[in-house]
Amino acid sequence: MVDITKPLIPQVKKMTNKEFMAFVRRPRYIDSQDGIQLFEDKEHDEHMKRGYWPNVAVLLPIVFAFIALAYVYSATKEDFCKHFLIYFGAGCGLMWTYTEYFFHRHMLHREVLLDPEAEADGEYNASCFSQHLHHHVFMNQYYRIVLNSASYYQFAAGCVAGISVFQNAQVLLFLAGWLLGSLAYDGMHMAFHFDWWCPVPWFEYMKTRHMRHHFRDNSKEFGVTLPIWDWICGTDRVAKEI
Repeated sequence: MVDITKPLIPQVKKMTNKEFMAFVRRPRYIDSQDGIQLFEDKEHDEHMKRGYWPNVAVLLPIVFAFIALAYVYSATKEDFCKHFLIYFGAGCGLMWTYTEYFFHRHMLHREVLLDPEAEADGEYNASCFSQHLHHHVFMNQYYRIVLNSASYYQFAAGCVAGISVFQNAQVLLFLAGWLLGSLAYDGMHMAFHFDWWCPVPWFEYMKTRHMRHHFRDNSKEFGVTLPIWDWICGTDRVAKEI
């Protein structure tokens, strides 16, 4: 059905809905970790690739800078510690985990809404495939997993602009937690797919959930860093089905 030596997006556009849904639900293994081309324009295709460590190099200093500014804006050390526990924890443990869940479920898996018997919209299917579903088909493509760097930079610029106006320790810590959560998400996602070592049993639990999402049912278990929103929103897999 597909020739992986040629750009994939033009081929996806020609598929029927039934063919497309069958294609994206079956993972394929290829030896090369940079072995596919999505777009016909090679320059654009290269531009859409991104690595994890460049994001870390840019965003981790921003996270530390936000925390340092929050310390400066706090009236006392006790206020800083209290705000850190509450707002940094909320930004990382609640807001980021909901962000990843919402986008993963509602924006990146729009193929679950397709009618296999309906006439295919090639542009729609190509959009779904280029955003995320190529990762479900070719899971070991190193430069096509993490979040787009440009989105990070735009968000960071907006944060800096907002902070310059509000100068609020709580906001700074909340944003720092959100950014660190996004880095943790990308790091864990990369670790799941490339066998990066982590000695924590919880990591293995989340990796097992994520692999089920890939290999068994991509309409369940959208959480990558935490399962909390799957539990709340009813997309967890019940124990007897495991």
